[in-house]
Amino acid sequence: MDKLNYVPDIWAFNIYLNLLCREKMIDLALEDFHSIVKKGRDPDVVTYAIMIDGVCKVGRFNSAVGLWKEMVGKGLSPDNKACCALVVGLCEVGKVDLAYELVVEVIKGGNVEFSTLIYNALISGFCRISRIDKAQAIKLFMTKNGCEPDLVTYNVLLNYFCNELMLQEADKLFKKMERSGIRPDVYSYNQMIKGLCNTNKPDKAYLLMVNKMEADGLVDAVSYNTVIKAFCKDVILERLTSCLRIWVGRGLHQMW
Repeated sequence: MDKLNYVPDIWAFNIYLNLLCREKMIDLALEDFHSIVKKGRDPDVVTYAIMIDGVCKVGRFNSAVGLWKEMVGKGLSPDNKACCALVVGLCEVGKVDLAYELVVEVIKGGNVEFSTLIYNALISGFCRISRIDKAQAIKLFMTKNGCEPDLVTYNVLLNYFCNELMLQEADKLFKKMERSGIRPDVYSYNQMIKGLCNTNKPDKAYLLMVNKMEADGLVDAVSYNTVIKAFCKDVILERLTSCLRIWVGRGLHQMW
């Protein structure tokens, strides 16, 4: 086409750029992307989405941010794919604040129907940096914006609450999850079991495993190992406490 002096339309450019990005030929893709305008074509939202996704997948996040700002600066409205590529890419490397900062206006605008993948990436990112207030605010907003939390959303929050030993919050979330018609999976239950065992409640963890998980066919090796380890730890502590009582009772501590 170049030899014949034919200038491809933007649709053809997008197909070519998508191919280059899939093959991880990013430098060539960027070179051709920057040559589009010189050839008399203007990149559209699809073009930017392809490029942002491509550079994110090879870890060139500064390029992704630059492309995003260029797109917004031209007055183009990011679509779900462009937002998804940017947010997921940045959140995976811990740049959750930057991801939120760049898409917050798009979220508030309400003109783009965001997928759960975008919300879940932000929720997970904020949970990883212990910003649970922000994570919960995003969960609340996604519901108001017509995007219902899914199993991944609940599991991310369950993982945080159980790791932080916030068992009351975890229990509330678990019940809300069931009321919403979302069936917990083995990961959901294992998070609850982990939380119960880490707060010295192996008996409750065992009952949850037997009465709920086994009944639904969801128990796995992780479930058993977590409970067994907790019971072993409980027995060891009990024996240690008994030894200490005898030690103190016989006055042996005074001879030490």
